[in-house]
Amino acid sequence: KERGHIFTWHLVGDGPDRAMLEELIVEYGISQQMILYGELQNPYRILASADLVAMVSRYEGLCGVINESKVFSLPLVATEVSGIFEQLVDGDGGIVCPQDEVQIEESLSRVIRDAPLRRALANDHLNPGILCDESKIVAIESIIDRAG
Repeated sequence: KERGHIFTWHLVGDGPDRAMLEELIVEYGISQQMILYGELQNPYRILASADLVAMVSRYEGLCGVINESKVFSLPLVATEVSGIFEQLVDGDGGIVCPQDEVQIEESLSRVIRDAPLRRALANDHLNPGILCDESKIVAIESIIDRAG
C-alpha cells in the first residue's frame, strides 16, 4: 500500500497467528484490502479471479497451491520452502524469494509493476517431475531399495 499499489489480498488458510493478523490489518487500516477466508474446501473460485498468487509460507512440503496456480496460468511469488525447487524454477513460472519480508515485498512489487514479467510468469508449465509418474515410481523404488 505504501508503494502505491492498489490491491485486494485474498488470504486462504488458517493458523495460530490469525488473531495477530486480524489486529495488524486493523492497525494498518487495510481491512478493505485484506480478506481472510480461513480454511476452504475449494479455493478455486479465489484462484479463478486472481491476478497473482503469493505463497509465503514458512513451512511447506509439496505445496498444492503452486500447481494449482500453474493450472490457472497465474504468475506466482513463492518463498523458499522445502519442495519449492521441485515445483518451480525461479523466473520460469514464478519468482522464488528468500523468507525475508523485504525480499517478499520487493518480489511482489516487481511482479505487480512489470506487465511483461507477469505475462511471462503466467503459464501452465508444471515441472516435469510433477507430471512424470515413471520418475515418481523410480524415486519410490529407490527409497525402498535403500531401506531394505
